[in-house]
Amino acid sequence: MKRSLNLLLCSLVFVVLEAPLLMGQTAGGTIVGTVQDPTGALVPGAEVAVSNTQTGTMLKTNTSSAGQYVFPVVPGTYTITITAKGFQQAVISQVIVPLNKTLTEDATLQLGATTAKVEVSASVVQLEVHTSQAATAIDQTTYASLPIALNGAARSPTMRVSRIPLEV
Repeated sequence: MKRSLNLLLCSLVFVVLEAPLLMGQTAGGTIVGTVQDPTGALVPGAEVAVSNTQTGTMLKTNTSSAGQYVFPVVPGTYTITITAKGFQQAVISQVIVPLNKTLTEDATLQLGATTAKVEVSASVVQLEVHTSQAATAIDQTTYASLPIALNGAARSPTMRVSRIPLEV
């Protein structure tokens, strides 16, 4: 009876003291890293993807404003792909994540070729460079819509006369 009581007491002590430690164990490690450009400046908003080489599972995240990324609880072997606008894609292969360890994989992105197509189309204004004269041509429709004085005077754009415009 005394022996079974000791066994029960030892089991209870084990459960109370050791069980919380065993439950806190994780089955995988963590990948962390910092992404920077060739000058050492941090690259915020870069897309970081990890792909498990055995299962094909892919996880994605973006770097923080400090250029950092984190993938918690990722056991196995991975390929890390980092992309950002204006930079070449960076690929880190055969990243083996040990159990219950934090693996640091920093990356430096190289400047990439950016292509931009700018198309400008506008009419060319003819500038008279040989004389100091300036002229403006008015078409017939615009001329016909100018107000006319009732007393037969010349057309005046400042005089307001209400009339229905004639269609030409």
